[in-house]
Amino acid sequence: MKPRRAKNTNDFRNEIAKVFILIPIFAENACAISVDVESGMHAMLAAKERFPNLADFSTRDFVRGRSRAVEALWLAVQWAFVSSWLPGSAHRRALLRLFGATIGAGVVIKPGVRVKFPWRLEIGDHSWIGEDAWIDNLAPVAIGRDCCLSQGAYLCTGSHDWKSRTFDLITKGIRVEDGAWIAAKAVVAPGVVIGEGAVLGLGSVATRDLAPWGIYRGNPAERSAERRAEILASSPAELRLTPEAAETDVV
Repeated sequence: MKPRRAKNTNDFRNEIAKVFILIPIFAENACAISVDVESGMHAMLAAKERFPNLADFSTRDFVRGRSRAVEALWLAVQWAFVSSWLPGSAHRRALLRLFGATIGAGVVIKPGVRVKFPWRLEIGDHSWIGEDAWIDNLAPVAIGRDCCLSQGAYLCTGSHDWKSRTFDLITKGIRVEDGAWIAAKAVVAPGVVIGEGAVLGLGSVATRDLAPWGIYRGNPAERSAERRAEILASSPAELRLTPEAAETDVV
């Protein structure tokens, strides 16, 4: 029996030795796993720091100009009547005025038009607002008389602070002066003034002020031609111009 006990004792010692040998290996692997997890967490936190934290975005300090209830009522009225495909401008003018807009005489407002806050909108006499135009007026928008805002044009008054972790809202008003034309699908950026008689061409983007009587094209829009004010004063027949002289550039 003694030899058997000795053998068992030796086996036990061998197993204990194996455990002590494996302990440093397990410890090393555990440290490596811990380092990997910690590195991964640091990487995730670093990535988070590189991007805006949209969960913290808030418009709490933004002054909307009317209560949320009035805003909700306007959205319902706009969807049912102003942006609908019902023909005519009279009811659109009346509803915009009812919600605080200043709308001049003879203003034409086509179906599909959207207005963010009517109480921050002013449109002068005999201006046209084309189908699907979007006046996104978080800040005031003033459109002069005899202006044309063509189909799908977009007046954007809001942006965000890209340097801020909370992506803070920035708003700046837009002014479109008398006789200006914003062509179809064109975009006007926050804070821009479209000068008197200026033209912003098809699909162009105005990121800075446009000088009076200039024709602008491209993204960003650049001045490419002049709009002759004298041509607008009378018809070609009254000015005794030939058809060739009366032609203007295609916008």
